[in-house]
Amino acid sequence: MQRTQGRCPECGESVIVEVTEGEPGKVMEHGCEARACEYPDCSVIALKEEMVQFAGGEWYCLGHGLLPDVVAKGEARERRKT
Repeated sequence: MQRTQGRCPECGESVIVEVTEGEPGKVMEHGCEARACEYPDCSVIALKEEMVQFAGGEWYCLGHGLLPDVVAKGEARERRKT
């Protein structure tokens, strides 16, 4: 196993990548600014400024974060907490 410099495919930051022969490189833990949409079966990964974060901490892409059912569920969770 070797370590080399590379780029995070999600946020584009320069990161350390572990390289093992015959396997894809593994991006090491870093302060990645990208988030994955938590809507079921959504594969969107984007930078935080391109996402919607609910008060409970969940991240959604713009397409799903503004859907009425997602907003209603987030609001209902907040009401239960108080």
